[in-house]
Amino acid sequence: MNAPLASASSSTTASGYQQAHSITPAGPVIERRVLELLPHPGFTKHALGYSPQEISRLSDRGESAYLSPLTITQDDYIVDGYAVWQLAKLQHRATLPCIVRHMSQEEGLLHLIEKNRGSKGINDYARILMALELEPWFKTRAKSNQRMGGREKGSSQLTEADRLDVRFEIARAAGVSAGNVSKVKQLITRAIPELQDALRHGEIRIHRASEWAKTSPTSQRRRLADHRHRRGIHRTINTLLKKHEARQPSICDGLRDMQRGLKKLQSEECLSPLWESLSQIIRGLDPLLTETEGANRAA
Repeated sequence: MNAPLASASSSTTASGYQQAHSITPAGPVIERRVLELLPHPGFTKHALGYSPQEISRLSDRGESAYLSPLTITQDDYIVDGYAVWQLAKLQHRATLPCIVRHMSQEEGLLHLIEKNRGSKGINDYARILMALELEPWFKTRAKSNQRMGGREKGSSQLTEADRLDVRFEIARAAGVSAGNVSKVKQLITRAIPELQDALRHGEIRIHRASEWAKTSPTSQRRRLADHRHRRGIHRTINTLLKKHEARQPSICDGLRDMQRGLKKLQSEECLSPLWESLSQIIRGLDPLLTETEGANRAA
């Protein structure tokens, strides 16, 4: 499955071992059938993908969305251009322009991760999940470096320095801090599934989730629900401000004051029972204000 690599370039890690970023040079652009292309296994394992909103924005570009060819492996795994492939399937396109590069499955995943640094669709948490799939690969390279360097001959155990370097390699691949890699490894085992889904979709940051994951499953669910209610309140208030500012300036000033107050109170756990009720009350303001404005116009 893994073809030999025609060319190689390498970079030296902190521990001195050579990590090959070795893929063949770009070949000619060829047409591949959309239904024959495959998402990388490291991508599908974690149920990753681009949101409908992101695919819609890509669709708005028309044919220009398809100008750049996808990068695929010799086994038809997509390592660059996944969003375009998602759009092509939705639009029932028959083929897509592609460039084939020969690389191992691990190199393909590394290429995919690096191409998605800074992507809104594939956030820090998602990139770390994928980069952690490369941990055995990095460990193998670290052990090879031990043997090449003459250290701990015959040992299958990594030194503490090499273990740290593996973590830094994972962090470097994902474009994040080593501290966040450690937090995500803990989140994988401690966080409830709902919290992990919220991380994948960018609802919550890694640091906050890592703090919540130290609590019980019941507490994690409550904190996530409260967080969603508070975000919903702020979104609803912003919508009300845009819609009613011209006709209800005093009420909108009060809503802005409410937003500022809520930000100061959001860390108060004793207020947890109030967030859902307050969310419902704020949502009820829109029909009330609309009705009042209609009555004023009629008068």
